[in-house]
Amino acid sequence: MKIIYTVKSREKKYKYLQLYEIVTDKEKKLFAAHLQTAGARKTIERTIHDFYTKKVNRKNADLRRDCIRLFGSENNSDYHKISNGLSDLYKLLRQFLVLREANQDSEIKDLLYSRLLDKRGAENLRLQHDKAVRKKLTDTERADIWTPYHLTRYLHDIYFRNGLKDGSEKHLIEEGLTTLQDFYDGLLLKYTVEAINIERVTGQRIKQSDLSEITKIVERTNVTRPLANRFYVLIYRLLTHGDPTQVAELQSFVTEYKDVLRPEERLTAVLHISNFLVIRVKRGVPGAMNAMLQNYKFALSENLLTLGGVLDKTTYENIINVACSSSEFVWAEKFATQYRDYLQPTLREDTYRFAQAVITYEKGDAAGVILLLDKYEPADFFQGFRFRALRLFASALADEDFDCETECDNFRRYVQRKNLSEEHKTAMLNFVTLFRERYRFDVNLEDWRKKTEHTKPLYFRSKLLKI
Repeated sequence: MKIIYTVKSREKKYKYLQLYEIVTDKEKKLFAAHLQTAGARKTIERTIHDFYTKKVNRKNADLRRDCIRLFGSENNSDYHKISNGLSDLYKLLRQFLVLREANQDSEIKDLLYSRLLDKRGAENLRLQHDKAVRKKLTDTERADIWTPYHLTRYLHDIYFRNGLKDGSEKHLIEEGLTTLQDFYDGLLLKYTVEAINIERVTGQRIKQSDLSEITKIVERTNVTRPLANRFYVLIYRLLTHGDPTQVAELQSFVTEYKDVLRPEERLTAVLHISNFLVIRVKRGVPGAMNAMLQNYKFALSENLLTLGGVLDKTTYENIINVACSSSEFVWAEKFATQYRDYLQPTLREDTYRFAQAVITYEKGDAAGVILLLDKYEPADFFQGFRFRALRLFASALADEDFDCETECDNFRRYVQRKNLSEEHKTAMLNFVTLFRERYRFDVNLEDWRKKTEHTKPLYFRSKLLKI
């Protein structure tokens, strides 16, 4: 009998297999054990689970082929066993993952346990539990930005669980209104800080970002009660007042409450400080570049740039550039080596070699750069462009017989034969053109500098202007 394969059945097949792909090795073992103890009713699910996770390529699963391999035939009943088995497995795995996630959320567990005690009529236990939870959630020195939300939800659940009250528990409403205000203040502060940051960095104004209300919140005396609100007030004042002394104040706060603030919030502080300092660097404020480096050192000491065990390639290179701009070459070399293994494996060798070349170039050792980069071709074209550009800079400094015209012609052909977006190709070709013009004997340096400052798009603008 011919099997009719439908879109719906294909979606069923892949839902489980796709979800299984994102499960960790530890979770796979636990789920397999869960299926083994799930009872006789799950026999077919266990059979199909074992088949798809051990014997076939999940990415190339085909129900017709799998019917034959699993049951020795391809009739409709066998097909439906697989189709329905995979659908049931998807539901079981989804439930398993959700329960594991919920089990790690103490606020959800506290709320569910309170409901359970209430349903079972264990009034004394429920009251003791509620008292302990409220004490934990009202500890302002342990409160992150979501704590007032969790407390508001908890108080709401206690009060309205069994319908409207007679007023004897009106304190729950009063307390709920206070915590709701705390939550509103904190979230508005967070959104406001992000809106200010986006406008300053990109020039784009967030719609409906009327920030007049925020002034009242910052000035409100009780805004400092939840710890997370104090955190965002500090960031807000840094961005709006522009006082560099507030950088140290914010860093001290992050260090003092490192065990309370979420890692992403502490990282947010570092990023806001960086954006604040970038603007000062662009304005030529003395000491701003060194302050950037100190901020990076602070972030590294707090392990904020390697969350998840990975350091972003762009951040790695930015730190190298800032350290070199501050003439801290020894520290830059140490950093490049120490954090090399935090880079993504596919980018590691190219990024590390380029970092070494940048440090060597900034130290004035042009010949050393050529030795590092000569005959080395990264797999990625954009990384290859950067290697060639840095080698071009070094060659111009190291070789008195440097043939700029020939090198730039070769470079131009290298870029033109690649299929790139118009913006990338234009930025690369503009670099080649300006580099060529810089080394012409009749160049007017003042005019060339003005042209370089205003040409867009353009790669390596800052390095060109340093020639």
